[in-house]
Amino acid sequence: MKEVPLKLLEPMKKGGPRQASRCEKMQSSRATILRAEVGGDKRKAVIEIGNAVVLPSGFALGALSTGAETRALIIWLDGKGGEKRVDLGRVHGAVEAPLLLAHEKELIVALTDNDAQFTTIRLARISEWKRKPQVTWGPEFSTQKDESSIVSMASLPGAVAGGPDLIALSWADYDKSQIRSQIKLVTLSPRSMMQVGEQRVISGSGEDAIAPRLQTRPGGVWATWLTYGKISTDSPVDSSLVWEPPRYLTTQKLGSTGAREGKALTLSSKNERVLVFDALSYGKDSLFVAFRETLPGHAWGTSPLRARLVGLDGSIRNFVFPNDKLGPGAPFILSSDKESPWLVSRGEEDRVLLGALDDEGAVRNFSLEPSIRGQIPLTRRGSELLTIEPVGLDLRLNLFRCLLDKD
Repeated sequence: MKEVPLKLLEPMKKGGPRQASRCEKMQSSRATILRAEVGGDKRKAVIEIGNAVVLPSGFALGALSTGAETRALIIWLDGKGGEKRVDLGRVHGAVEAPLLLAHEKELIVALTDNDAQFTTIRLARISEWKRKPQVTWGPEFSTQKDESSIVSMASLPGAVAGGPDLIALSWADYDKSQIRSQIKLVTLSPRSMMQVGEQRVISGSGEDAIAPRLQTRPGGVWATWLTYGKISTDSPVDSSLVWEPPRYLTTQKLGSTGAREGKALTLSSKNERVLVFDALSYGKDSLFVAFRETLPGHAWGTSPLRARLVGLDGSIRNFVFPNDKLGPGAPFILSSDKESPWLVSRGEEDRVLLGALDDEGAVRNFSLEPSIRGQIPLTRRGSELLTIEPVGLDLRLNLFRCLLDKD
């Protein structure tokens, strides 16, 4: 694939002029300290954060409070130090924090739990944040336990103008008889919290796929996932390393009912192994995907950061940051209504790189941001960036204002 090289702006040399900061901590906000409690005992509890979303009334985070038992939490923040928590109950085994999707003024939650045999995905809607939060439970879906517990959600625009929106939920379901996973999708009404239509398989026949990611687009959604490839018999194998098969990116357009439209597209080399990726609907009808990959059996700290801009017509633009000093950081993309998305990557020594996407999908002024070193960006609201910072067993949430020049 021919790739357009993008420049990683180098930091100032030691002893030279100080690098200008593009982010400043907001003076009007107060840092929020998140402390985990299990049975009133703070000493043995740890809090883990999942994704964060923006609501009209503030921010919401999915979290797990772990200790003698693990409980699923939703944490609401007003950005001024105020906090509310909704306890969704005890969960079991190794699970991810609740996944959140902002839908109008409400919050849609996907909660995973385990029993001896299956993983259960349970849906809920939470409303009335400013008063007493109201929880409305929806359907449950069972899936075979597998290495991939990742689920994804997206709003699915109505099939006709002014028609009701749906919520699309996707996950990887392991088929023991075929010894592979397939990507499943189901739709539900956010009003009734009831399933609409039947479950469908959106990955290809015979494909071994995991880690789906859904993104809303006009008239439907983009679905992106990881597909396992085959190990080449010509590849040299280092016996000191655990050899794993290649894993490449696949994306598929889905219509307003969740049905596949057109052919699936391959976005990365079938000979390498994609380790981490993030995706975002961009512009009117495009998809932007950023990822890190490496040859199977190789360390990934020196792998380049790559990106793809996929058009509705199937066209693909390829970008790469050839710099080998990024460190083993995972890329992720922060979006905000009517503003350019930001690409974020954690670099060496907890440094954070930030850049803005331009109208053609290229990332401009991608460089270190010294003011948020050690922070983990979660989400943004316009120029406001919500970050999290570990403080012992606790977590500190901070709000910064960032002004990124994409030109």
